[in-house]
Amino acid sequence: MFFLDVIFSLVCMFLLII
Repeated sequence: MFFLDVIFSLVCMFLLII
C-alpha cells in the first residue's frame, strides 16, 4: 500500500528528528 508506506516514512522521519 502506497499510503501505508508514506505513513511509515513519516514515522521514521519523526523518530529521527526526536
